[in-house]
Amino acid sequence: MKKVLICAIFLFSAGLLIATPTVTKTVTETIIATGTSTSTATLTITVTSTITPTSTITPTYTITPTPQGKAFAFPNPAKNTNEMRFAYPIEAGKTPLLATVIIKSINGEEAGRAYDPTPNGYTVVDISKYARGVYIYQLTLEYTDGTKKVHPLGKYGKFAVIK
Repeated sequence: MKKVLICAIFLFSAGLLIATPTVTKTVTETIIATGTSTSTATLTITVTSTITPTSTITPTYTITPTPQGKAFAFPNPAKNTNEMRFAYPIEAGKTPLLATVIIKSINGEEAGRAYDPTPNGYTVVDISKYARGVYIYQLTLEYTDGTKKVHPLGKYGKFAVIK
């Protein structure tokens, strides 16, 4: 047996004897899995497109001289109305500040006075308390530069109230 062992060692070291070891392994695994897995995928696509056109209209007011060359009262005669309107020219290039209308009875006594802090060529006067008859008026227009203009120039205008 010594000879067999020496031969086996010699052959083994020379690489002529190949021993293949056999390994047997027994693996026993127990896998217990419990639980709940929930997966929710939500796809939300929101497209919001808003086109809001905006336009702004800004009125521009310009005080321009009225076309009449002199002051006048209308309607004349005043019938079935409680208002008398006075029209007057505004000097070009000037800004009016105050219009004052002085109304007198035909005998010269003052019957009333009206002030218009925003003169634009027309002033409205309440005549509801005026008696039937003929009246005279004078209109004074004051400008921002301190000048004054009297209408009608150097005299009085006339109007009548008919009830």
